Amino acid sequence: PALIALTLGAAGAWLVTLHGQYFQPSPQGITVADTVGAGDSFFAALLANIERQGVLSPTALYAAHDAAVWQGALAHAVAAATLNVQRVGCNPATWAETVAFAL
Repeated sequence: PALIALTLGAAGAWLVTLHGQYFQPSPQGITVADTVGAGDSFFAALLANIERQGVLSPTALYAAHDAAVWQGALAHAVAAATLNVQRVGCNPATWAETVAFAL
């Protein structure tokens, strides 16, 4: 596989590509209301971010060497999951909310 993501809940997440391994810790000090939808939010945000960066195609996935692309996508995904767990039910954040939270 060209891309493997492993979520670790409150500990954060790993992203492994053909060219590197990246870790993003979860933010500390948040109040978890509900974990329903956290994984869905994570993976949707990860794929959306990778698509927006233009590296979702099979050719691009194999060729993408830029660590900033992968670290940014992973940070975006962790931010989306973090926002979701602070809400009751599967209530994913918008793109804008996720970008603002990830900063």
